Amino acid sequence: SKFFTELKKWGLYFGENPCIAVNKKIAEPFEPHPLSKEEIAKFMPHLADYIKPAIKFCLLTGVRKKELVGLRWEDIDFNAKTILLRETKTQKSRMLGLIPSIEEILTQVGIQKTGIIFPLRDWQLRYQVSHAAKKAGLGHVRVHDLRHSFAVNFLNNDGKLHDLQILMGHSSIK
Repeated sequence: SKFFTELKKWGLYFGENPCIAVNKKIAEPFEPHPLSKEEIAKFMPHLADYIKPAIKFCLLTGVRKKELVGLRWEDIDFNAKTILLRETKTQKSRMLGLIPSIEEILTQVGIQKTGIIFPLRDWQLRYQVSHAAKKAGLGHVRVHDLRHSFAVNFLNNDGKLHDLQILMGHSSIK
């Protein structure tokens, strides 16, 4: 609709906007779907092998999609056991600990000196997560639900709310 409206403004289209008669779909309310440990066990086998390390990384760190695809080898300090997240939603970098299970994922990917760790496209992540969730019988799951899964599982394993706030990069406990 916007396309035809702009064409009319520019004098490049003179008919009626053909999209006027199209009924817009009403957005469904946002319903997060954090995955339990049992659901994660059902979900993982349905992912393509090339994307499993990235998904495991998300589930172990709670990073956002943009943080995942922007993560570079230069941001991993194996000596200090830290992960620096530079490209965050708030534009404030934050530091995560490099635990053995994450080191194992990075080793599986193939440690490099420089470059993107998970060279994935947005559509690949969305498709793989959605497809695997449906195959596992979990219904609709989004990439961001992996972040919710990390949070819920962290708290279910006696993690402290304040620690979760810091790990996820939230400025407020709300």
